[in-house]
Amino acid sequence: MSGTKNAVALHVFPSLDYMEIVSFGEKTGDIQEAGSLPAFFDVQARLMVDEDQMIEVVRDLYNSHSIPLNTPTVLVLPSFFTRQIDLPPEFDNEEIQTALVSESERFYMFKKSEAQVSWLRLNDTDILYSAYPKAEIEKYLKIFNTLNIPLHGIDINYFALIRGLVATGAVAGEVEQNATWALLTVTDYAFSAIVCQGQQIVKAMEAPLSIQSNDEMSIIQEIQQDFAQFMDSEALTKVVLVNNTDRVTTNRLLNQLNLPQSMMVFEQHGGTLRSRGVSDAPFPCSLEALGGVFFTQLEDTPQMNLLPKGGAELVVLMNYRRIANRVLILLNVMALVLFGVVFGIMSIFVSLKEGEIKSLNDKIASGMTVNVTGGLSQVKRRLFVKDVFDRNVGFNDLLVQVGVSIPKEMWVSRIWFTMQNDKPAVTVEGGALIVDPLNAFLSDLNKALKRDDLQVAKADATNTPDGQTFFSWVIQNKQDKPPAPSQ
Repeated sequence: MSGTKNAVALHVFPSLDYMEIVSFGEKTGDIQEAGSLPAFFDVQARLMVDEDQMIEVVRDLYNSHSIPLNTPTVLVLPSFFTRQIDLPPEFDNEEIQTALVSESERFYMFKKSEAQVSWLRLNDTDILYSAYPKAEIEKYLKIFNTLNIPLHGIDINYFALIRGLVATGAVAGEVEQNATWALLTVTDYAFSAIVCQGQQIVKAMEAPLSIQSNDEMSIIQEIQQDFAQFMDSEALTKVVLVNNTDRVTTNRLLNQLNLPQSMMVFEQHGGTLRSRGVSDAPFPCSLEALGGVFFTQLEDTPQMNLLPKGGAELVVLMNYRRIANRVLILLNVMALVLFGVVFGIMSIFVSLKEGEIKSLNDKIASGMTVNVTGGLSQVKRRLFVKDVFDRNVGFNDLLVQVGVSIPKEMWVSRIWFTMQNDKPAVTVEGGALIVDPLNAFLSDLNKALKRDDLQVAKADATNTPDGQTFFSWVIQNKQDKPPAPSQ
């Protein structure tokens, strides 16, 4: 992330109870802001409960810490499903994508939900991938788009943890010597073990933990069995344990695992993080959030990104369209003012001719032969100017009202305005991320333009070349359909 703005990470705690925000100053090299607010998730399903409520949480986090909403941001999510598999080395990226989506659909959690996947190659055949419900990712995209927050990536907590450890220097010796070390992560729902050589992942596993059981020793035994089977006889120079749950006591877990290697322990909960409101806590923020702000800076660390291909471009495109609409409105207002000045000047000249026209009429009435070409020309010119002025005022009003009424989830791609039988015919075309606001926009447009004959003539789902779905819509007169514009 370049530029003078601070890098920001939003981190959803693996306990799904809080959302954390961290702002890191690129110039100062320090954490500028760190805080959190309660978030609202379905703990069993690990899904967002209320999108509108989450929008307020995110907005409040930025506002309460005086962080501009247009600051580049990375979202760090707790792993939903992370797994290592073998795939043929000749598979290209498209074939890997298809295989991983198909692979994830074998598991119960994706039986009714399409998976959004991201992966990295560990070697020629081994693939480490993470899958998340696509519908849930789309909810986050909608939230960031609604708030106009530029989202640069959607990271997974395990990989953000590695980046955070590298950024703090916790594994500096292992990175410099390219030594073998392990990261163990315990959350409310899963246990993960990742073996790294320097900054690169060698192998990884994730095992679900029983949510129903409150027996701590039973959970620890689950972890011990999975860990022993995964590690086998791996020789490690260091083990880093990150405990993100209060279901397991760190000391009991360490005693059960019986690790002789050099140990480093991080307990991340409400009592150890200042971002959770504890002023004397040992850590300012979570390792995951710190890793999030270095998402694009530590390029040699492993990286997952669940942001759909073209997702960032779609957010930027929406922002550009809004800016373009505002500029269009401003230019038309300026044009209207300029035209009004010109019309005023011409009106002065025309008014000076009114005396001449009256004199000509008197002469015509008295039977005199006169040359009336010049006077009638002035009259026709004035009528022409008034007609053009009325048309421009009507079109400008349409542009202004469209710009004022258009919701954030919609954009305008084309507007037609013609006169048919002395009646203005209007057609407005555009797109929308969701179709819900379309009727409200139509109502506002009819009300603002003092009309009741505009209707939604089309609202169809459309796909972009890169697979993004949006709605293409058309609003036009009920009876008078203007002809298509010339090509």
